Amino acid sequence: MAAAEMNFRAHYYDKVGFRGINENRSLEILLSEKPIDLKKLSNFCRKFCLPTVHRLTVWKVLLGILPTFEENITSFEKDEEDQYNDLRRALEVMRVVGNNTPQPDAIVLMYLVGEGMLNLDIELQ
Repeated sequence: MAAAEMNFRAHYYDKVGFRGINENRSLEILLSEKPIDLKKLSNFCRKFCLPTVHRLTVWKVLLGILPTFEENITSFEKDEEDQYNDLRRALEVMRVVGNNTPQPDAIVLMYLVGEGMLNLDIELQ
C-alpha cells in the first residue's frame, strides 16, 4: 500500500511539473553534513514525508535531544544512559524508588534529583 501511495504521489508531482527527488537519499545527504544544518533539515521535514528509518533520529536532532555532530551521537546516548542508571541507582539507595515504582514516577524523581530539587520527605514533594 505504501509503495502504491508513493507511486501515486510521484506520478502526481510529475504530472503537475515538479521534478521528483529521492527523499531517502536527500535526507541521508543532509544527515551526513558535519554539523547537521538544522535549517535545511527542518525545511526538508516541512516539504517531504520523513522515511521511517530516519524519523526518530531526525526528530531527536531537531528537538535538540541529539547533537548535530554525527560522531558525537553514540557517545552522547551512552552518557545519557549512564546518567539514567546513576540517578536510578541513587534513588534506589535512598529507598525512594523500588522495583514496583511506576516508570513515570521514577523518571520524575530522577529529574528532581538531577536538578537538586528533591525533598527528603517524598510525601511533601
